[in-house]
Amino acid sequence: EVNGALWTLKIEVMFYLVLPILLWLLRLGGRYDWIGCLLLYVGAEVWRAWFNHIGQFEIARQLPGQMSFFLTGMMLHAANLSGVRLNIAGAAGAALFAASLAWPQVEFARAIGLGVLSVWLATGIVRLPDAARFGDLSYGIYIVHAPIIQTCIALGLFAASAWMGIGVAITASVLGALFLWNLIEKPFLRRDSAYRLKHA
Repeated sequence: EVNGALWTLKIEVMFYLVLPILLWLLRLGGRYDWIGCLLLYVGAEVWRAWFNHIGQFEIARQLPGQMSFFLTGMMLHAANLSGVRLNIAGAAGAALFAASLAWPQVEFARAIGLGVLSVWLATGIVRLPDAARFGDLSYGIYIVHAPIIQTCIALGLFAASAWMGIGVAITASVLGALFLWNLIEKPFLRRDSAYRLKHA
């Protein structure tokens, strides 16, 4: 069995190790760095598709095959979409994401669709509530969600009722993240932390 939390952490650490080389390569491209991003995206999707095709599913899910998701985030940050452009991109992202789920031939566009859709849902016309007022819970949820979901599965909650399993897993993950933020993360923030300064 794959340990979900450890697997995603491994991908993240590998990305941090590759990031300096990636930035160096993109800076070499100057104003044409978007071409480099596009080529890397295509390379990541070719890696994933090829190893899935030959049945090497574990290798397909390694960092080269996941790089398209990181690159999508980088490109969206650089694009700084807002207003009408963000709404148009959000609609296109939703269509791409739905198409990638419906037709395997469009799966190569899933990272772009999911990335744009996520940004639009969080910052666009359908703006989500600002969870940051409760603290920076994102990393805590990232850390605890996989073992909590596995515990719910082991306890038979999802087998009894999918909605009960989802509800318990989400509630426990948020509570666990609040616990980590208030008792571990927040007390160790430096005085000049951007989060401390913003919420002072």
